[in-house]
Amino acid sequence: MRTIIAAVALALAVTGAAIGVAAATHSSSVEVRVAARSTDSGSIEFAIQQKLPDGAWSEYIFGRGRFFTERLHDGNWKHATPVLVEVPVPHVVAEETLIEDDPSAYWFVETYYDPIDDTPTYHVISDSSAVISKEWGYSSLDDPSIVLKCHGSTFDAYVNWDTLVFGRFSDDTVGVQWRIDSRPAKSERWLESTSNYATFSRQPETFARALLGGSELTIRATDREGEEFTARFYLDGLSDSMDTLTCFRP
Repeated sequence: MRTIIAAVALALAVTGAAIGVAAATHSSSVEVRVAARSTDSGSIEFAIQQKLPDGAWSEYIFGRGRFFTERLHDGNWKHATPVLVEVPVPHVVAEETLIEDDPSAYWFVETYYDPIDDTPTYHVISDSSAVISKEWGYSSLDDPSIVLKCHGSTFDAYVNWDTLVFGRFSDDTVGVQWRIDSRPAKSERWLESTSNYATFSRQPETFARALLGGSELTIRATDREGEEFTARFYLDGLSDSMDTLTCFRP
């Protein structure tokens, strides 16, 4: 029973997030309900249903990550992939926004200080405007980014996919292919993050130097189920932000 309750709570959280994305701009709502059932393997499968205009409930709507196991008993929050529901909203005319042609706007810097010893951690992160394209299920809800990080003398480079990308069980790695501009692609195995939302390069300095030498990055991660996640990023303006990363040697 505890597992079922946890799965239903997770489904509610995911449903609320999906509705929020669809209706955040305008005042509107849609009624949904959560459905959950146990499987022969002992896991819990959940879905949502949307109430239709005629009062009937829709077919079950499934997210990619809809099965949860006994590991829910660890007391930590788990996050499933979001699902899309149709929310009727009034027609509006979008306002035009002038965007300056400034390549440095593709990147921003964040700094965190350890509350115990004041050690700084510097991040150079690609802005959402740096994303040229993204291709995977429900990618319209995700905001992938490139992150370059200095923590003391340790340098890291990773891609935050903003969606679940699971590595293989044997070594927690994910197959990654990437290329700069039209150069030959490289095939590597990157480490999955503990949250399963990011993949870390195992040669971060080499990867970062390649980024500095190009104008576009195309990168694809393939999870343990064979699903592909492909994104393209603008790299213009990155070098202007790299001075913050004192642990990195170009």
